[in-house]
Amino acid sequence: MEMLRSSIIGREFVNYRKSTIKNDRVRFSNKVRNQGLGLVPIVIDSVDKDLTQMLSTKDGRARSYGIELVLHMDKTIGDVMKELKIIIIQKDMEELFLDDKMILGLEDGSIPDVTEELGNLYKKQRNNDDKILYLLLTREKSSYGYIMSILRYLARNVMETWKKITSK
Repeated sequence: MEMLRSSIIGREFVNYRKSTIKNDRVRFSNKVRNQGLGLVPIVIDSVDKDLTQMLSTKDGRARSYGIELVLHMDKTIGDVMKELKIIIIQKDMEELFLDDKMILGLEDGSIPDVTEELGNLYKKQRNNDDKILYLLLTREKSSYGYIMSILRYLARNVMETWKKITSK
């Protein structure tokens, strides 16, 4: 599972990290961690094209991927899902949750239990470069399906890059 953490075969698969410069990510993380004890900087993104578009915001020409959240370390993955549902309802995208088949996965390809506390996950799973806990929204129910969705995403990106290179 560790092979998926941050990137695989040299390819980044968290759109937020691809589109947000490191200084901005570190600034967000430092701001959260300096606010008080027990707060965790979280970014929720997805490798599913529809979900990542839904989570993103567009400001003029630039698109900002992922949703930045700040929650206390005692909150659980279930609490994160509740917060995410509120955000999605505010964006008028609640039809995505009608089937209630969304779960949050980790960068290493695992799917944490809904009772897992954010403090524990943050200690084990935070990104070492920017100190942010990345969670990926997925429709998959098993770790295998989740890993396969990440691999499909990476393969699609490799093919798009290959087409650009060969068309020149």
